[in-house]
Amino acid sequence: MNKTDKKQILENIINTFCKALTAKFNKEKTEILPIGSEKYRKLVIEKRQTSESEEDKISEEIQIVKDKETLRTLGSYMGNKTNQVTQWNQILKKQKEVLNA
Repeated sequence: MNKTDKKQILENIINTFCKALTAKFNKEKTEILPIGSEKYRKLVIEKRQTSESEEDKISEEIQIVKDKETLRTLGSYMGNKTNQVTQWNQILKKQKEVLNA
């Protein structure tokens, strides 16, 4: 999320999507990766909100990915101040071990 994102709009989109698919959104498995300046990311992490507005408060069930932590989505690792090369080297090493077994 970045500072121009509105949490309520995002929640409405997710709820509509889930309703259409008769699915349930699992907040306990949800991760948010703050995008933007270091100052903005710090605001999101410390205050658990995407703006100064209380309506943009992030639920306690949702994990916020801090700097130097990674988020895995669709087999890809991303994060602020991370080294993806190190992570991919570990994945490739495991794959080689599996192929050589």
